[in-house]
Amino acid sequence: MIFRVKNIFKIFSMLIIMISVFSVSQIMALETDTHRDINESIVQNGIGGFSLDNYLKNQLGMQDGKDTFINNKAVFKWIGDGGEFEDDGLRPRSHFLNPLTNQGLVGICYSALEWATLPVGVQGSEHYS
Repeated sequence: MIFRVKNIFKIFSMLIIMISVFSVSQIMALETDTHRDINESIVQNGIGGFSLDNYLKNQLGMQDGKDTFINNKAVFKWIGDGGEFEDDGLRPRSHFLNPLTNQGLVGICYSALEWATLPVGVQGSEHYS
């Protein structure tokens, strides 16, 4: 009798898990172009009293600040690209850090701390490392 109850419980549990997984039709997250827009808006308007434009002009001597062109693209556009590409492909899986365990997402990826401190070139062929 106990064996039968355990089997019924296992089947019921699996059924609930399958229903949960397959009934999710959409996961809400920001799209990569939204992250581009957020980054560009922060560069254009500043955040928390910080202005990248002022920093580039006053600390780095870049007369055009955020509008300085590097390789035919304005600095604020490069930062927008970084926001988009950082959340594209497999890169987001290393954005997580559990501060209690120093582990990343489900233990299958680097934690954000480990990934950010890897030597140059080890993070992979992705850009903006």
